[in-house]
Amino acid sequence: MSKGARQTSQQQTFADALELVAIVCDRWTRDFSDTTVIFSESRGRSITFREALPPGDPFNPLLALRPAPLKIAQLRFDPTHLTWTLFWANRSERWLPYDGVGLPASNVGYVLDIMTQDVDGCFWG
Repeated sequence: MSKGARQTSQQQTFADALELVAIVCDRWTRDFSDTTVIFSESRGRSITFREALPPGDPFNPLLALRPAPLKIAQLRFDPTHLTWTLFWANRSERWLPYDGVGLPASNVGYVLDIMTQDVDGCFWG
């Protein structure tokens, strides 16, 4: 595979993952809680998941202030192998590798399923 074709494949893989992540964040927000919003941010080759309270009432000072969004998880993309690695945030919000079965994985949907199932309680407590 030529360098240009490989770069296009890497970019498409990451773009496809971002689309799926947006859909899953919306689903998690609906399914997991009435009071929080799950969202993602991408930077470089990683996608970070955060949990935040919805915007407060600007006319009520007690509701206007909200704590900073909490880190939930981070997916890191390896462009050489076209695989995803999963990290979880400990109580100090430091990233630790999640040693799940089948990781790193080439299918980002598989990694999102691991997060949804959360058998170790790392992501959803």
